Amino acid sequence: MNVLLIDESDSSARGALECLGAAGEPVRYEWAPDLASAVQRLDEPGIDIVLMGLVLPDAWGSEALEKVRAFSGAAPIVVMVAAGDQETEVKCRSLGAAEVVSEDELTPPVLGRVLRYALERSRLLNAMRNLAMVDELTDLYTLRGLTELGQHHLRVAIRMAQNVLLMYVGTDASSDAATAAAASVLSQAFRASDVVARIGSGAFAVLAMDADAQAAGLLEHRFREGIQRAILEGRTPSIKLRVGHAGLSELPRASVEDLLQLAKSRATGAAPAQEEPASA
Repeated sequence: MNVLLIDESDSSARGALECLGAAGEPVRYEWAPDLASAVQRLDEPGIDIVLMGLVLPDAWGSEALEKVRAFSGAAPIVVMVAAGDQETEVKCRSLGAAEVVSEDELTPPVLGRVLRYALERSRLLNAMRNLAMVDELTDLYTLRGLTELGQHHLRVAIRMAQNVLLMYVGTDASSDAATAAAASVLSQAFRASDVVARIGSGAFAVLAMDADAQAAGLLEHRFREGIQRAILEGRTPSIKLRVGHAGLSELPRASVEDLLQLAKSRATGAAPAQEEPASA
């Protein structure tokens, strides 16, 4: 794994990377102390993943991330943020960061896991894009991705006697920016193990493993709160929602399509249904 560390200081990240290499992890890193040298290095091949801070001599904050992302190509970006800075973490994810790690967690074991996960997820997403299973606008699964991965999850759940929850979310998002904002909030409301998909121009679905009706209410509440926060912070215009749920315990032999149809039939709220295929 070839890492480009973009950070102005001789930070704890350098120490953690050196410890990973010394412990036998297949990690090599190069250091760029500013944006200019980072862009110059990214213009050449050989970098698998970027690890960066947001305070550089020639760029700062979201501007630094946006400029690095413009030159990083297929290499995923992991951003280091100050401890407890949730606002910056959310902003970085909305701008395309693969992962965000708190500076107080930069121990070799944590950093190793974060880098491996970000790289593996990036490779998986790139492979799935080639199979039309990942939506280009939002980086969520497509309806095809939801169906194919979802069937695997259902088989596992049946073997393990677990419930699976499918949540349908219809929105009146009419622009790419509003759709991307809704997708970002939805991703943050659920676990990494859940399957989150964009199934229409303004419609989404989530397949959550080992979740019951009580969990459905909590997840819906978390998502609605996230949307309201995004509206108040100006990250998206006002969005109306329709939400419905269905569980495998109600239809023990159901397919993903069966659960999706039941969840859609139960959807309530003010937003019109958006059933057109996603354009991406």
